Amino acid sequence: MGIAISFWRNRDKEVKDGIRYGRSRRLFTTDLSLATNINTFTSGPFLAGWVTYLGGSDALNGIIAAVPSLATPIQLLSAFFFGSLKRRKLAVIIFASIIKLFSAMIFLLPLVLFDTKLALPSMIFLYIMIHVLTNFSGPGGTNWIVDLVPHQMRSKYFANREAISLAVGAIAMLIVGRAVDVITASSGRKSAFLFIACVILVHTVINIVILILADEPKTKQAQLIEEQTTQIEPTNPKHTPDTPKPVKNKTQIKLWEPFRHKAFVQVFYMMLLWNIGASFAGPFSSVYQVKTLSLSFTYITVLSVISMVCRVFLIPLAGKLASRKGYYFVCYWSIVLIAIHYVLWAFTIKENAWILLPILFVESAVGFAGINFSMFNIQIAAMPEEIRTTCLSVMNALTGILGFGCTFIASILVNQMGDITVKIIGFPFSSLQILFFIAAVLLFACAAYTIKLSKLHKRSRLS
Repeated sequence: MGIAISFWRNRDKEVKDGIRYGRSRRLFTTDLSLATNINTFTSGPFLAGWVTYLGGSDALNGIIAAVPSLATPIQLLSAFFFGSLKRRKLAVIIFASIIKLFSAMIFLLPLVLFDTKLALPSMIFLYIMIHVLTNFSGPGGTNWIVDLVPHQMRSKYFANREAISLAVGAIAMLIVGRAVDVITASSGRKSAFLFIACVILVHTVINIVILILADEPKTKQAQLIEEQTTQIEPTNPKHTPDTPKPVKNKTQIKLWEPFRHKAFVQVFYMMLLWNIGASFAGPFSSVYQVKTLSLSFTYITVLSVISMVCRVFLIPLAGKLASRKGYYFVCYWSIVLIAIHYVLWAFTIKENAWILLPILFVESAVGFAGINFSMFNIQIAAMPEEIRTTCLSVMNALTGILGFGCTFIASILVNQMGDITVKIIGFPFSSLQILFFIAAVLLFACAAYTIKLSKLHKRSRLS
């Protein structure tokens, strides 16, 4: 609570742009908190429970969980759309409204069609559309918030923003989760999921109001048009050879353009290594907890909330550390800690789970506290401002495709290995534990490359 109060009172008096857009940044912090809550209600145990209730199998649950990665290539189209807009605000608001309404509809529409064969297909269709639209509009919204935050303020702002959203998300998870259990016990599952839909609708209304109130700085395209237009003398409407022609509101988007910039390519390789390692074993940790370790959902939720609370307190510290040591320093140690996280998973079995799991969840909180905002700022710094939307689209689309591919390959390996157990120094390792080891090795390689990249960019604005 203290973090939230101090953040909302921060007026950024030392930076002119900070004073101008301080209110909008605070609004976007609330926006992320609302988005985090909605994402919580439409993923994880809530989504899995809903799919199962509608008659979906475990295999279908797994396929649905991969939809966010499969939808990332849509971001390539986003570059064409947002890259040519003088203003992004209206488009972002429209897309955000549709996405959040669809988030409520994945519960409401199947309830209406519950007694038909269309209930589950309608839910799957809406879920796919949510992530297609999210990936399409994501770069535009990201560019909007980045333009609101001066470079020297980004480490502190994005760290605090993420911490607040996690704190709100943890509270929302506990409250709504408890409410769902109570409603289910008294009125049945249908009423419980209807309650979730109503909560999402309330979030949607608040979110739309917040986006309407937020300011939008002029895009690079709009500034260029304005600057060159003012150079034209009003008394001479016809352009002479010495009179610059106004820029047309058309941008030729070239998807390969980002790869002409060395800094982008170098950071792109880092993101590839990160996604290979994280995607290779990440999706299987939940399966390992539920099926191999036979943990209860209550225990998993408690550990998850503890991890989120730890991250709430650690993220601001990571932000301050990034301000002093740089984003690469925080990113490197975050990746190392996450790699260690997977090593611990590899050694976790039923006999020692009660000892290792609390350590594992807290240790992961330390690693994940710094990874998101540090990687985000490293990427932004490597992207030329005039093609930032294109860079974000290309980066997210290609790494998303790769992430899904790695998960798919890992699932094939698990199926091929079956119940085979390999003993190393007398310790048994199942197929999933071997995946965790492979992921750890890949992430250590990513950390090593991050150090190399930091040295390459030491004298540039990226360091």
